Amino acid sequence: MSDRATGSGRGGDGHARDSSAQGVRDTVIRLIIDLQRLAGSGMPLQRRIDLLRGAEPKVLWIVHSLPKPVAEARRLDRGRGGKALTLEQRIYGLMAENLRFSLTELDRSVKAFGEGASEDRRWLVRHLFLFLAKQLEYSLVWGRAWVRGNWRELHDLYLYLANRPDIKLGSDRSLVDAPFDPEAEYKRLLLIGLLKPRVEREERLSRVLRQLPLWAMQSALSAPSADGGVGRIYAVEAARDQPPTESSRAFELGFHGWILAPCDDFVTYVGG
Repeated sequence: MSDRATGSGRGGDGHARDSSAQGVRDTVIRLIIDLQRLAGSGMPLQRRIDLLRGAEPKVLWIVHSLPKPVAEARRLDRGRGGKALTLEQRIYGLMAENLRFSLTELDRSVKAFGEGASEDRRWLVRHLFLFLAKQLEYSLVWGRAWVRGNWRELHDLYLYLANRPDIKLGSDRSLVDAPFDPEAEYKRLLLIGLLKPRVEREERLSRVLRQLPLWAMQSALSAPSADGGVGRIYAVEAARDQPPTESSRAFELGFHGWILAPCDDFVTYVGG
Protein backbone atom coordinates (compact mmCIF):
# COMPACT_ATOMS: atom_id res chain seq x y z
CA MET A 1 0.00 0.00 0.00
CA SER A 2 1.38 3.47 -0.92
CA ASP A 3 2.31 6.27 1.45
CA ARG A 4 -0.55 8.37 0.04
CA ALA A 5 -3.10 5.65 0.79
CA THR A 6 -1.85 4.99 4.31
CA GLY A 7 -1.10 8.62 5.18
CA SER A 8 2.44 7.60 6.18
CA GLY A 9 5.68 9.16 5.00
CA ARG A 10 6.39 12.81 4.36
CA GLY A 11 4.06 13.14 1.37
CA GLY A 12 1.21 11.39 3.17
CA ASP A 13 1.64 13.55 6.25
CA GLY A 14 1.59 16.69 4.14
CA HIS A 15 -1.53 15.58 2.29
CA ALA A 16 -3.27 14.72 5.55
CA ARG A 17 -2.36 18.08 7.06
CA ASP A 18 -3.59 19.92 3.98
CA SER A 19 -6.85 17.97 3.99
CA SER A 20 -7.34 18.57 7.69
CA ALA A 21 -6.63 22.29 7.36
CA GLN A 22 -9.03 22.56 4.43
CA GLY A 23 -11.67 20.73 6.42
CA VAL A 24 -11.31 23.17 9.32
CA ARG A 25 -11.51 26.15 6.95
CA ASP A 26 -14.64 24.77 5.30
CA THR A 27 -16.26 24.17 8.70
CA VAL A 28 -15.38 27.70 9.84
CA ILE A 29 -16.80 29.31 6.71
CA ARG A 30 -20.04 27.33 7.06
CA LEU A 31 -20.28 28.34 10.72
CA ILE A 32 -19.77 32.03 9.92
CA ILE A 33 -22.42 31.90 7.20
CA ASP A 34 -24.87 30.15 9.54
CA LEU A 35 -24.29 32.70 12.32
CA GLN A 36 -24.70 35.60 9.89
CA ARG A 37 -27.97 34.14 8.62
CA LEU A 38 -29.20 33.56 12.16
CA ALA A 39 -28.42 37.16 13.11
CA GLY A 40 -30.47 38.47 10.19
CA SER A 41 -33.34 36.01 10.32
CA GLY A 42 -36.85 36.46 11.64
CA MET A 43 -36.67 33.13 13.45
CA PRO A 44 -38.94 32.65 16.49
CA LEU A 45 -37.19 33.61 19.69
CA GLN A 46 -37.24 30.24 21.42
CA ARG A 47 -36.00 28.48 18.31
CA ARG A 48 -33.12 30.96 18.08
CA ILE A 49 -32.15 30.43 21.73
CA ASP A 50 -32.32 26.65 21.35
CA LEU A 51 -30.08 26.83 18.27
CA LEU A 52 -27.53 28.98 20.12
CA ARG A 53 -27.52 26.56 23.05
CA GLY A 54 -26.91 23.66 20.69
CA ALA A 55 -24.25 25.48 18.67
CA GLU A 56 -22.17 26.81 21.58
CA PRO A 57 -20.11 23.64 22.27
CA LYS A 58 -19.37 23.26 18.55
CA VAL A 59 -18.37 26.91 18.27
CA LEU A 60 -15.90 26.59 21.15
CA TRP A 61 -14.45 23.42 19.63
CA ILE A 62 -14.03 25.08 16.23
CA VAL A 63 -12.28 28.20 17.54
CA HIS A 64 -9.99 26.00 19.61
CA SER A 65 -8.99 24.24 16.37
CA LEU A 66 -8.17 27.43 14.49
CA PRO A 67 -4.52 28.43 13.96
CA LYS A 68 -3.36 31.45 15.93
CA PRO A 69 -1.55 34.46 14.44
CA VAL A 70 2.17 33.78 14.06
CA ALA A 71 4.65 36.38 15.27
CA GLU A 72 5.42 37.75 11.79
CA ALA A 73 1.73 38.12 10.94
CA ARG A 74 1.16 39.93 14.22
CA ARG A 75 3.97 42.39 13.48
CA LEU A 76 2.58 43.10 10.01
CA ASP A 77 -0.93 43.54 11.34
CA ARG A 78 0.25 45.91 14.07
CA GLY A 79 1.70 48.05 11.29
CA ARG A 80 -1.84 48.37 9.90
CA GLY A 81 -3.27 49.14 13.33
CA GLY A 82 -4.15 45.53 14.12
CA LYS A 83 -7.76 46.03 13.01
CA ALA A 84 -8.19 43.25 10.44
CA LEU A 85 -10.40 40.66 12.11
CA THR A 86 -9.31 37.04 12.14
CA LEU A 87 -11.81 34.21 11.64
CA GLU A 88 -11.79 33.55 15.37
CA GLN A 89 -12.63 37.16 16.14
CA ARG A 90 -15.44 37.13 13.58
CA ILE A 91 -16.96 34.06 15.21
CA TYR A 92 -16.77 35.59 18.69
CA GLY A 93 -18.41 38.75 17.36
CA LEU A 94 -21.23 36.89 15.62
CA MET A 95 -21.97 34.78 18.70
CA ALA A 96 -22.09 37.93 20.84
CA GLU A 97 -24.36 39.63 18.30
CA ASN A 98 -26.82 36.72 18.29
CA LEU A 99 -26.78 36.44 22.09
CA ARG A 100 -27.32 40.18 22.56
CA PHE A 101 -30.17 40.25 20.02
CA SER A 102 -31.84 37.25 21.67
CA LEU A 103 -31.56 38.84 25.12
CA THR A 104 -33.15 42.06 23.84
CA GLU A 105 -35.95 40.13 22.15
CA LEU A 106 -36.55 38.05 25.28
CA ASP A 107 -36.96 41.17 27.42
CA ARG A 108 -39.43 42.59 24.91
CA SER A 109 -41.41 39.41 24.44
CA VAL A 110 -44.68 38.33 26.03
CA LYS A 111 -42.78 35.49 27.73
CA ALA A 112 -40.35 37.88 29.46
CA PHE A 113 -41.62 36.85 32.89
CA GLY A 114 -43.02 33.48 31.94
CA GLU A 115 -41.89 30.00 32.81
CA GLY A 116 -38.42 29.28 31.46
CA ALA A 117 -37.63 32.92 30.69
CA SER A 118 -35.39 33.33 33.74
CA GLU A 119 -33.30 30.31 32.80
CA ASP A 120 -32.98 31.50 29.19
CA ARG A 121 -32.01 34.98 30.36
CA ARG A 122 -29.32 33.66 32.72
CA TRP A 123 -27.89 31.49 29.96
CA LEU A 124 -27.85 34.35 27.45
CA VAL A 125 -26.21 36.78 29.88
CA ARG A 126 -23.53 34.37 31.03
CA HIS A 127 -22.63 33.34 27.50
CA LEU A 128 -22.64 36.94 26.30
CA PHE A 129 -20.08 37.58 29.05
CA LEU A 130 -18.18 34.51 27.85
CA PHE A 131 -17.85 35.58 24.21
CA LEU A 132 -17.13 39.24 25.00
CA ALA A 133 -14.41 37.99 27.35
CA LYS A 134 -12.94 35.68 24.73
CA GLN A 135 -12.78 38.57 22.27
CA LEU A 136 -10.90 40.76 24.77
CA GLU A 137 -8.57 37.94 25.82
CA TYR A 138 -7.77 37.19 22.19
CA SER A 139 -6.83 40.82 21.54
CA LEU A 140 -4.57 40.84 24.59
CA VAL A 141 -2.86 37.49 24.03
CA TRP A 142 -2.26 37.94 20.31
CA GLY A 143 -1.40 41.65 20.39
CA ARG A 144 -4.30 42.92 18.32
CA ALA A 145 -6.32 46.12 18.52
CA TRP A 146 -9.49 46.00 20.58
CA VAL A 147 -12.43 45.06 18.38
CA ARG A 148 -14.66 48.04 17.73
CA GLY A 149 -17.71 48.00 19.99
CA ASN A 150 -16.36 45.30 22.30
CA TRP A 151 -15.81 47.53 25.33
CA ARG A 152 -19.09 49.40 24.87
CA GLU A 153 -20.98 46.09 24.75
CA LEU A 154 -19.29 44.94 27.93
CA HIS A 155 -20.15 48.18 29.76
CA ASP A 156 -23.75 47.95 28.48
CA LEU A 157 -24.04 44.38 29.73
CA TYR A 158 -22.82 45.27 33.21
CA LEU A 159 -25.13 48.30 33.32
CA TYR A 160 -28.01 46.05 32.24
CA LEU A 161 -27.31 43.72 35.17
CA ALA A 162 -26.94 46.64 37.58
CA ASN A 163 -30.47 47.67 36.63
CA ARG A 164 -31.85 44.14 36.83
CA PRO A 165 -31.32 42.87 40.40
CA ASP A 166 -33.92 40.19 39.70
CA ILE A 167 -31.43 38.30 37.49
CA LYS A 168 -29.73 35.82 39.80
CA LEU A 169 -26.80 34.52 37.77
CA GLY A 170 -25.18 32.75 40.68
CA SER A 171 -27.91 30.08 40.76
CA ASP A 172 -27.16 28.90 37.22
CA ARG A 173 -24.29 26.41 37.01
CA SER A 174 -24.67 25.57 33.33
CA LEU A 175 -21.43 27.32 32.32
CA VAL A 176 -19.02 26.56 35.13
CA ASP A 177 -19.16 24.54 38.33
CA ALA A 178 -18.74 27.56 40.59
CA PRO A 179 -21.45 30.24 40.88
CA PHE A 180 -20.94 33.14 38.50
CA ASP A 181 -20.18 36.59 39.94
CA PRO A 182 -20.78 39.20 37.21
CA GLU A 183 -19.04 42.01 39.12
CA ALA A 184 -15.91 39.91 39.64
CA GLU A 185 -15.87 38.94 35.96
CA TYR A 186 -16.43 42.54 34.87
CA LYS A 187 -13.52 43.69 37.05
CA ARG A 188 -11.32 40.92 35.64
CA LEU A 189 -12.03 42.13 32.12
CA LEU A 190 -11.44 45.75 33.08
CA LEU A 191 -8.02 44.74 34.40
CA ILE A 192 -7.34 43.05 31.06
CA GLY A 193 -7.90 46.44 29.46
CA LEU A 194 -5.08 47.84 31.58
CA LEU A 195 -2.74 45.03 30.55
CA LYS A 196 -2.88 45.79 26.83
CA PRO A 197 0.26 47.95 26.70
CA ARG A 198 2.29 45.12 28.25
CA VAL A 199 1.34 42.42 25.76
CA GLU A 200 4.93 42.30 24.48
CA ARG A 201 5.95 40.49 27.68
CA GLU A 202 4.37 37.25 26.51
CA GLU A 203 6.46 35.00 28.73
CA ARG A 204 4.66 36.40 31.78
CA LEU A 205 1.21 36.72 30.26
CA SER A 206 -0.16 33.25 31.03
CA ARG A 207 0.83 33.58 34.68
CA VAL A 208 -0.74 37.01 34.89
CA LEU A 209 -3.99 35.80 33.34
CA ARG A 210 -4.19 33.04 35.93
CA GLN A 211 -3.72 35.65 38.65
CA LEU A 212 -6.38 38.05 37.34
CA PRO A 213 -9.44 36.41 39.02
CA LEU A 214 -7.83 36.90 42.44
CA TRP A 215 -6.71 40.43 41.62
CA ALA A 216 -10.24 41.22 40.42
CA MET A 217 -11.73 40.06 43.71
CA GLN A 218 -9.26 42.26 45.58
CA SER A 219 -9.99 45.32 43.39
CA ALA A 220 -12.84 47.76 44.01
CA LEU A 221 -15.48 49.06 41.62
CA SER A 222 -17.64 51.89 42.89
CA ALA A 223 -19.53 55.04 42.02
CA PRO A 224 -17.36 58.19 41.75
CA SER A 225 -17.00 60.24 44.92
CA ALA A 226 -15.77 63.75 45.62
CA ASP A 227 -12.47 62.68 47.16
CA GLY A 228 -11.88 59.76 44.79
CA GLY A 229 -10.39 57.60 47.52
CA VAL A 230 -6.72 56.67 47.81
CA GLY A 231 -4.28 54.95 45.49
CA ARG A 232 -4.33 54.69 41.73
CA ILE A 233 -7.84 54.80 40.25
CA TYR A 234 -9.29 54.45 36.75
CA ALA A 235 -12.45 55.86 35.24
CA VAL A 236 -14.81 53.40 33.54
CA GLU A 237 -17.06 55.47 31.28
CA ALA A 238 -20.16 53.44 30.49
CA ALA A 239 -20.93 55.27 27.25
CA ARG A 240 -17.45 54.98 25.75
CA ASP A 241 -16.03 52.12 23.70
CA GLN A 242 -12.77 51.95 25.61
CA PRO A 243 -11.11 50.24 28.57
CA PRO A 244 -10.61 52.09 31.87
CA THR A 245 -8.48 55.22 31.76
CA GLU A 246 -6.32 56.55 34.58
CA SER A 247 -8.16 59.25 36.48
CA SER A 248 -7.03 62.49 38.12
CA ARG A 249 -9.99 62.19 40.53
CA ALA A 250 -11.63 65.25 38.97
CA PHE A 251 -14.92 64.05 37.51
CA GLU A 252 -17.05 66.30 35.42
CA LEU A 253 -20.67 66.79 36.30
CA GLY A 254 -22.67 64.16 34.47
CA PHE A 255 -19.94 61.51 34.51
CA HIS A 256 -21.68 58.19 33.88
CA GLY A 257 -19.80 55.13 34.98
CA TRP A 258 -17.70 53.68 37.76
CA ILE A 259 -14.33 54.02 39.40
CA LEU A 260 -11.97 51.05 39.33
CA ALA A 261 -9.38 50.86 42.09
CA PRO A 262 -7.06 47.94 41.28
CA CYS A 263 -5.50 46.02 44.11
CA ASP A 264 -1.91 46.81 45.13
CA ASP A 265 -0.45 43.67 43.53
CA PHE A 266 -1.95 44.56 40.16
CA VAL A 267 -0.75 48.17 40.40
CA THR A 268 2.74 46.88 41.17
CA TYR A 269 2.67 44.63 38.13
CA VAL A 270 1.64 47.38 35.70
CA GLY A 271 4.39 49.61 37.00
CA GLY A 272 2.87 51.42 39.90
